[in-house]
Order: sequence, then structure tokens, then C-alpha cells
Amino acid sequence: MLALSHIAKSYTIEGRTIPVLRDVNLELPAGARMSLIGKSGAGKSTLISLIATIERPDAGTLRIGGEDTAAMNDRKLSRFRNAMVGIVFQFHHLLPEFTALENVAMPLLIGRRVSEAFSEARAMLGRVGLADRLEHKPAELSGGEQQRVSIARALIMRPKVLLLDEPTGNLDEETGLIILDLVLSLADEHKLTTLFVTHNKSFARRMERNYELKDGMLWPL
Repeated sequence: MLALSHIAKSYTIEGRTIPVLRDVNLELPAGARMSLIGKSGAGKSTLISLIATIERPDAGTLRIGGEDTAAMNDRKLSRFRNAMVGIVFQFHHLLPEFTALENVAMPLLIGRRVSEAFSEARAMLGRVGLADRLEHKPAELSGGEQQRVSIARALIMRPKVLLLDEPTGNLDEETGLIILDLVLSLADEHKLTTLFVTHNKSFARRMERNYELKDGMLWPL
């Protein structure tokens, strides 16, 4: 489902080239669950952005579902990303002026009838335990509830790959564990290939595959 071969990525800052990833190789089959740890600045978020196709690598090959993402132009890549990849960040990135229901329905509104989009969003919010919070805006929700909305939004397009970039980083341990259990349950239910970035080693051990990003490369643990 997910295959990275010799991925490299650098950034140029004030005339200096700073290598972040230099030779990343990874293969994850459909339904696999992987944790990724690493020190701050190791490049974990950069790697997530590349797998999410938000950024493109400087070198190497990224295949998702057998498709070579480098062969796609920006428009095709955007459609492919929306269909194949769901992302949950540490910060929920919900639109503050819209309700939980509207935030989750938004990705569906292109190409779907409004009634259908809202029906599916309502069902997904019920699945994450927020059936009674549909009309609440993000500021009216707790941190854990905001992340539940983010998870619902990430899954509403029925992706094949779920990327989680420190989704429990701003939550207390108990709430973080509840969110992790929810994510794992949904990942199993939808047979998602899941990559979970975390600093919490006890959370990381819940995954069947564990890697550390160090010196621009992935190392199995």
C-alpha cells in the first residue's frame, strides 16, 4: 500500500542547504500499523508531509496503492490525495466558524449532494462518539472532542492510508489513550494502513511495526 524508495528532502534557508531526509526506505502493506519516533527536528513532520503528498521529495520514489505520485501533475495529485490519504495533526486545524458537522462534511461537498454529504458526516461523527455535539463549533468542544472531529474529517473520504502526526501531543495521558484506542479501532474497522508519529513510547508500542527517524534515515526498533 505504501512504498518509499531512497527518499531525500532538503530545504534552503538563508542560502544554506539543510538536508532533512537523505535515504528513507519503507514498505507497508495494506492494513499495517506503524509508529514513528525521533528527536525534535529529525524530520518526522517532513516525512509525513511527503507521504501525504503535500510536499514532493527532491529524490526517490513514493508509491501509494501502487501509484507513482511523481508521475502526477498537481491537479491529479490533489484528487489522489483526497481519495487515498487521511491526515490528523497535533493541532486540529478545524475551521472555527463552522460546526463539527460542517467541518466534517466539507471534504464531501465537492461532487456530492449537500444532503448526502451531511448524512455521511453525521454518521461518521456518531462513530467517533460525537452524535450529541454536531452543532458545536470547535471553541465549544474539549481538546479530545476537537481531535475526534479531526479524525472523523480524516476518515470521511474513506482513505486507504491514515497519517497521524502527534495527534495526542496536546492531550493529557488519559484523553490521549482514549483517542489512540479510537484510532486503532477505526483503523482495524476500515483496514487502514496507519502511520503514527508520537513521542509517547507506550503509545508507540501499540503498533506492530516501530521505527525511529535518525540521521535522515529510518531504523527499525
